[in-house]
Amino acid sequence: MLEKTCYSVNLLNAILQQGKFLKLIDNFFDENSILLENCVGLCTDATPSMAEKNAGLQALVRKMASRTVWTHCMNHRQSLVSRNMGEDLLGVVEVITRVVNFIKNSPLRGRLFEKVCNDMDSEYRSLLYYCEARWISRAKALQRVFEQKEEIAIFLSDNDRDEAYLFYDTKFLVKLVYLVDIFQRLSIFNKSMQKVQIHASMQKDKIAAFMNKLEL
Repeated sequence: MLEKTCYSVNLLNAILQQGKFLKLIDNFFDENSILLENCVGLCTDATPSMAEKNAGLQALVRKMASRTVWTHCMNHRQSLVSRNMGEDLLGVVEVITRVVNFIKNSPLRGRLFEKVCNDMDSEYRSLLYYCEARWISRAKALQRVFEQKEEIAIFLSDNDRDEAYLFYDTKFLVKLVYLVDIFQRLSIFNKSMQKVQIHASMQKDKIAAFMNKLEL
């Protein structure tokens, strides 16, 4: 795999225009004795402007491999689909996001919450940020909130936040548990789709098996 490097969008666009990025890909194929013209699929996790078919990465790759079919990262598609989970569950996610941001966006509140956790001898001392497009991050963030629900309830009550009562409400906590469970399963599924030496046929079988489990 190519080494991952962080660039700004403007810099990446400039690199694409100069053909340097394609040169990196070409060198990788040469070093591993792979013919680039045999490439039939290209999956990216970049912004549309970088992967654009007329002047972006798609265009550069298709100059050497005209049969290449481009697809976008499945995590972003899943993120869009998850917005249709229903108003009740979306409401829970919005509350969790708001609460996590309230605690973590302020260094002072972060330290005070850590003190509450220390006083309660909690396993964890802080919450995790919620990322909408990353399922592994989402699952871990929701799991941490559920595990620290008592600490969160006390902290929000001390700060006179309206969300405090929800962490004592059984119906809200049941919905939170459901979200924790389903997102954990999706994270396990997504990680299984990214293993080494996995190909399209295997991914198709995994998706079919996962969908069959959901119907049980």
